[in-house]
This record gives sequence, structure tokens and C-alpha cells, in this order.
Amino acid sequence: MNRLWIILMVLNSGWCGCSGTTAVELSAARSLRAITRELRISLDEYQRDLEQLDDFRAVQAIQSMADPSWNGVGEVTVQQQQLTLLQQALQRITNDRATSLQRYYRTLNNLALLDEIADGLQQYGSNRQQLNSTIQHFFNSEQPTITANKE
Repeated sequence: MNRLWIILMVLNSGWCGCSGTTAVELSAARSLRAITRELRISLDEYQRDLEQLDDFRAVQAIQSMADPSWNGVGEVTVQQQQLTLLQQALQRITNDRATSLQRYYRTLNNLALLDEIADGLQQYGSNRQQLNSTIQHFFNSEQPTITANKE
């Protein structure tokens, strides 16, 4: 409820002429676009690093099966236990990757929302700038004088 109230107050202040100049909206739109661009770059780099780490973890888990310390005395129970541990490790890696992808796509959706907000601010600023220009032109132009007809 508080968020709705804040949004309504901000919109109302803009309609009443209590907000800043159009430069504020246009500057905010440019800033949001710059922030989302940098966040996308950082997010992509982070996701790439996570994928590389997951790949490394998978290779390490598989290579551990070839390690002589894992070979034991050749009993079937030890080998089955080793395979179970490997499957569990690979499943954890798969789960971690799925979780990171879900977070990645949620964050991309949030960035898309910021882009929409920036577009709205840009449009609002442009419309307001055009309206201000029109109003200024109207008040600065010579007003036709009205003369009464004398009969």
C-alpha cells in the first residue's frame, strides 16, 4: 500500500507542476539506461564465470574417480559408493547451474523493467518539453486585440 501511495504522490506532483524541469526526467532516463547497460555487462560476466566454475567442478568430480585414492581394494560396494558420490556431486553442480540461470533470467527481467521505466521517463520528459514549448510560445506570441464594434 505504501508503494502505491508513493507512486500516486509522485505522479500527482508531476501533474501539478511541483516536480523539476524536463531536464530531470530526461537525465533520469539517460542515467537508468547507463545503469542497466553496465548491470547487463556485469551480469553476463558473472554468469559466464559461474558456468566456467561449474564446468571445472564437473571435471574435478569426474577426475576424482580416476584418482588412485578412490580405487580402494576393488570391492563392488566401494565402487558403487564412489559412483553414488559422483552422481551426487554432479547433481549438485546441475542444481547450482539451474538456480544461477533462474536468478540470471529474473535479473534480466528486472533490467528490462528498468528499461521500460527509462523509456517512460524519456517519453514523459519529451512530451512535457513539447508542452512547455507550446505554452511558452502561446504566452509569448502577440495576443490579438478584441475591439468592440461600434454601431
